[in-house]
Amino acid sequence: MLPILEDSRLAQRWSEGRISLSGLLSYSAVCGTGLDTIPLPGDITVEQLDMILADVATLARDHLSLVDQAAVLHAPAERQRTVFFEAWARHEARRKLHGLALEDPLPDLDENAVVIVRALNVPAGWAAAVAAEGSSWRVRRREAAELD
Repeated sequence: MLPILEDSRLAQRWSEGRISLSGLLSYSAVCGTGLDTIPLPGDITVEQLDMILADVATLARDHLSLVDQAAVLHAPAERQRTVFFEAWARHEARRKLHGLALEDPLPDLDENAVVIVRALNVPAGWAAAVAAEGSSWRVRRREAAELD
């Protein structure tokens, strides 16, 4: 993820006008890099937000499976954003497993290959997934205090 507001160098480049949202969306589409904490002006118009959402919708149409596209399309309006980000997290997890950027085709798996993609239980407003080969693994969530 590219955390624009959380990385001092990226934030500086943003404030200097050396990087833009359009450029970052293009970069993320080619390099398989997610975007995080993007600054938007307080006076952004509905039309400008619609253009940003149209760019994200194009990414979904071009990269999500037909099943995930249908799930997003048919989700109740108040859940569409959440359903999209959950689908995108699973998509990114599978690509990262294979070390692929968005423009790279997913590899054909041999008939005995087992790749499992699991959504992670995360707080509301977040989406996360993990992908791994094989079927003998599981995900355990631990709170930070449990790790001491």
